[in-house]
Amino acid sequence: MSRHCFSDIVKNTTDLINKYDLENGESEIEEPCDIKGYGLSEWFDQGVVGWDEPMETFFIQSIEEGDDLVWWFGTTFREIQSFEEVCTLINKIFGDTVDFEFVDVVKRDF
Repeated sequence: MSRHCFSDIVKNTTDLINKYDLENGESEIEEPCDIKGYGLSEWFDQGVVGWDEPMETFFIQSIEEGDDLVWWFGTTFREIQSFEEVCTLINKIFGDTVDFEFVDVVKRDF
């Protein structure tokens, strides 16, 4: 199994942090949120993307509330077959409000 911070797969992480001033929270541009209302900074802090070899699927996990994950995809056998599907899901989660640039750093064995 490989696990990577969400920010590891976002090629333009630094640009997004600067654009929305996520470190200081003082930007004139409002921080983008996913469709459940969780901010991009929360995704950068808690989001995980990876490959589960026994399940033969990519997975996305983000934002813990107590013992539960708000977002968790890739829980069934071969649910997410390509990195492109991961990117599509993330864009849907954010409603295409963020101009993500993705880079596939997820290690997997086929």
